[in-house]
Amino acid sequence: MTKSLSTKEAMILAAERRFALHGMEGVSLRQIAMDSGQRNESAAHYHFGSREGLIRAILEHRISRINARRETLLDAAQRSPDGVVSPVAIASVVIQPMADEIFANWRNCYWVRFMSQLFAIDKFRYFAGEFESASPALARAYDLMRALPGIDPAVLDVRREMLSREVVWGLSRIEAMSFHASREICELHVANLVDMIAAGIAAPPSDQTLRKARALGRAGAAGS
Repeated sequence: MTKSLSTKEAMILAAERRFALHGMEGVSLRQIAMDSGQRNESAAHYHFGSREGLIRAILEHRISRINARRETLLDAAQRSPDGVVSPVAIASVVIQPMADEIFANWRNCYWVRFMSQLFAIDKFRYFAGEFESASPALARAYDLMRALPGIDPAVLDVRREMLSREVVWGLSRIEAMSFHASREICELHVANLVDMIAAGIAAPPSDQTLRKARALGRAGAAGS
């Protein structure tokens, strides 16, 4: 038996889809209420108060499951015999729980493309920061990045920000692919994204990058 959605959950999923496909500012709350089957065109205002309240509700709808999966992966990674958590394990902690939402809602998932809107539009970028801040497991993963040997502090923060963006861009493409490609193809793309992000975490910075970082006052441990 299919579980019936509450009014709020139906509107959250309708908003997620609309925002993902038409942009954060290209959709009215009235349209979202109609998409979710509400006769009262003011239902979204009633339940969420504003567009910003609805955006936060979408994030809260996803974050608890994602953080729980990240915690499980982190705990497993930190039980490795040598106690060293690899760049691949760190990348998996960030990426796989987000990808799991795509596979759990196969060919009916829009949330990563919704997230990509938050990263793409400056006025909504702080919501993406709120989403990351609401995941303690993500903070743990970034702490593990700092502990990796050979990671120069001069570039760590820049890489962390770029990692967040590239993960969302990459997964949003995979999410779109899921509507016409096989699960196996999408799983391959997720695994490849993990490898690419891991390589980006571990790659030693070039002399040119270090010079530019230090010129901005981001002196690292090596040669500073």
